[in-house]
Amino acid sequence: MKKIQFENSYKLDYCYKENRITGSILSKEIKPLISTVFEGKDANVIAHRARNCRKTHLIHGNDRELGLTVLTMSEILSMAEERGDSVSVSVYEVSQETVYDLLDQEKRVVAVLEGAQGKIQLKGLPQVPVKSLSEFHKGVMIHATTGNANPGSLGRMNFLDMAGYEDSRKQNSALAPLEIARVNKLIYALQNVMYALNGNESHVPYRESKLTRMLKDCLKGCNRRC
Repeated sequence: MKKIQFENSYKLDYCYKENRITGSILSKEIKPLISTVFEGKDANVIAHRARNCRKTHLIHGNDRELGLTVLTMSEILSMAEERGDSVSVSVYEVSQETVYDLLDQEKRVVAVLEGAQGKIQLKGLPQVPVKSLSEFHKGVMIHATTGNANPGSLGRMNFLDMAGYEDSRKQNSALAPLEIARVNKLIYALQNVMYALNGNESHVPYRESKLTRMLKDCLKGCNRRC
């Protein structure tokens, strides 16, 4: 038998069975991150696979099954109630290098600004308070705020449902060539940031895309990613 040599190989931390993937990921990957949010750190959950691989179903769920965002919000609300803290959400979309507020009916544009000491400010992206699961809008950015005598921001948890990589050579793609190029550029930009962070490189290319720039504070330092 001829041995096949692959040019690229990737090490996987874990492989989940399809019939129990949501609950398994919640228990093994997400729950350990929740406590760090209440310690003031940011956590990021990124779903990235090819198109039609149930990424959106995993993150947001459907009428028959709850997704990771809703299940995580339930855990965060429970912990916030025990601690006397509060929770709010922001919902956004990045399309063609423009950020939109999805909780606004008119989908207003969000300005991504870099303030003092390089800290990112998202002007026009509100934080809507959530007290119960019925008020949750499947947001992708969950904020925790301390409820003690000195109120202030704790940490955030981001859920990113990335668009799937598109092969521009395929004739059956629903996207135009220019849109395919923009989608793929965003994916590569996020991958480049992840490679730089994991390799502890001195330069991390946050400015390659609007998404990586707006998530700079959430991704850098001791914040968590899965």
